[in-house]
Amino acid sequence: STMETFFNQYRVPFHNSTDALTSSIKRPRDLSEAECASGVCPSKEDWQTIDPNFNKSPYQEPDASLTAGFIAGITIASFVIVAAIAYMYHRHNVKEREQRLKTTFARAVAATID
Repeated sequence: STMETFFNQYRVPFHNSTDALTSSIKRPRDLSEAECASGVCPSKEDWQTIDPNFNKSPYQEPDASLTAGFIAGITIASFVIVAAIAYMYHRHNVKEREQRLKTTFARAVAATID
């Protein structure tokens, strides 16, 4: 096949290298040779003990302690509280202004009675 030919063409220079830096590095010719490079070939059961596809990862993220609904509820409640405080402050200012205008009007009327 074309892929096998491609790999064979590029595998040979690595194994027959005369470069001092790379000639001491043992490169496996294929996957089965790479798995058994240490002299001990792992069994299917050995791979299943370390393969994350067969086991639950120890690096699982824990469930969130705050849910999205709780955060949305706190946000909306905060907005409602701020709006209620702003409304009460506005009402207080309107009543003070109304009282001030009544007092000013009463003084103006009292000044014209004399």
